Amino acid sequence: MEPRISLITLSVIDLARSRAFYERLGWQPSMRHAKGVVFFQAGPMVLSLFPREPLSPSVGQDSQNLTFAAKFPSIASKSSVRE
Repeated sequence: MEPRISLITLSVIDLARSRAFYERLGWQPSMRHAKGVVFFQAGPMVLSLFPREPLSPSVGQDSQNLTFAAKFPSIASKSSVRE
């Protein structure tokens, strides 16, 4: 299995301000019509910005304490991950 990261989601307090920050760095949103989330294509990886409030229940943390959450739906089973 080739190790790779294909999607990173950042939980942000202010979506418009965070989007503007990455756009000032020269990044262009890859899906202009997505509502409530912003995607940036970065080579083979996608960076997504998602508002903190709606994201927190899906990872089981309240929005004030949300620091890190990761889900790996592309990993089929525990045996497909090397120790």
